[in-house]
Amino acid sequence: MPDGTGRTRDVSTAGVYVVTDRWYGIGESIEFTLVFPEPPAPPPVRLRCQGTVVRVEPREAEVGLAVMMTSSAIAPAE
Repeated sequence: MPDGTGRTRDVSTAGVYVVTDRWYGIGESIEFTLVFPEPPAPPPVRLRCQGTVVRVEPREAEVGLAVMMTSSAIAPAE
């Protein structure tokens, strides 16, 4: 998420649930990168994604978002 940070709670082939420090509205298109832990040898796998927010769950200091992925691609190593 370019303007915020987040951590995933659930990931599937269709979408992701993320807890973030930035508010997004239902129907909003967002771009984000999922970083998977390093396999036995570096670098970690990065999946650059685009999606649409389908659910927003306000929390005390954060927001939970359900995002339907509309596209994804392996990102180049940094």
